[in-house]
Amino acid sequence: MRRGALGNRQRVVVATLLGAAFGFGSSATAQDGWDIETDAERGITVASVIYDGGVGIAVQCRNYQLDLAVIGLPAPVEAELSEGGHRILDTGTSAEALITSSWKAEVGSPVATSVYSARFARSLKGAEAYVVRIPAHGDRPARRMAIPLPSDSSGIDQVLTACDRRTEDPRDALPMVDWRLVPGWKIEGLDGVRPQGLGAGRNILEYSCVLTAEAHLRDCQIEFERPVNLGIGASLIRRQSLGRVRHEGEPINLDGHIFYYSVVIDIEVTTTPG
Repeated sequence: MRRGALGNRQRVVVATLLGAAFGFGSSATAQDGWDIETDAERGITVASVIYDGGVGIAVQCRNYQLDLAVIGLPAPVEAELSEGGHRILDTGTSAEALITSSWKAEVGSPVATSVYSARFARSLKGAEAYVVRIPAHGDRPARRMAIPLPSDSSGIDQVLTACDRRTEDPRDALPMVDWRLVPGWKIEGLDGVRPQGLGAGRNILEYSCVLTAEAHLRDCQIEFERPVNLGIGASLIRRQSLGRVRHEGEPINLDGHIFYYSVVIDIEVTTTPG
């Protein structure tokens, strides 16, 4: 059995999303708006839509950690997960425009959590349905689910705003590359990116960059930084021209593709007996 595939944080996220989502009544047809649940004491805002049979979507902000989860999927077996605890799904707002990407998952769990929560959450706005295609595995055939979405998207904006993420981003229209699906992906030239000062607790940096035909980096942008004065983001932007992506296998045309990356550093508070 895989041990610790998702870690404690992911288990908390899944439990919170399920607890908030299944606290609402299920529906047979698309809702007008997202169900909203807030817990100011724990810093949680959740927008969810759950249907009969427990299929649905939940978008959660918990202390500035943003997660988007699809609920009610066929549970994966261990062979479907990578060493990092990811499964591959094809998702999108139409069957003709699905994006293949990695999702955080756990053996036996019906929940998959997006690695690209902000971009994917924004894609839900104004869409009629969210389509999820689960690839075939072993004797199990491929399966496609179409989850109806509420016509009122203000609940998504509420969660994004609570998590200090953009509610609109023109870069969402750029083709995306999931670097976890590219063998041997490595970002070089950013070795000089160092934090100026880390605070106790969780330090988060999320950024995106666009690739050139020569696999150099351009137009890097900070998606989220907390605390805001880490110094990592500013250093990365200054050094982006030195960055280059290398990968194994056959050449891939990634010109104009955007990729997303995150750095999470946890600093424990220690005390010395006086």
